[in-house]
Amino acid sequence: MYLASSPDWGAEDVLSAEAWKKGLIGKEKVVELFGVEVMREREHETMKGVRVGEVRDEGGEVVEGLVRMFGDVGRRAEGLCVGEEVLRAVKKAREIGGDGEGKGREFAEAFAGQVS
Repeated sequence: MYLASSPDWGAEDVLSAEAWKKGLIGKEKVVELFGVEVMREREHETMKGVRVGEVRDEGGEVVEGLVRMFGDVGRRAEGLCVGEEVLRAVKKAREIGGDGEGKGREFAEAFAGQVS
């Protein structure tokens, strides 16, 4: 996934904050982008040779969680895309300072503070 944007990005660009805000990354798009397996097949209980498809609870939960996350980030993002939010968080983490150990935590806290 690219963390970049263009000044003319809008809701039709699936990786834009606007698209995320409008919920354009739904279950189908998450499955397509991330390859999360949400379906499984099993043998029908009474009809030999017939396979039944069903949603895997685990896969469905992951997909639903990602859809919620994309929507939340889109609603809270100030820039055109997540890449701008990451860049803003990196700058904020650098301002906080610190050397070596703890940098990852500082970045994560800065990023989470921006989108939460």
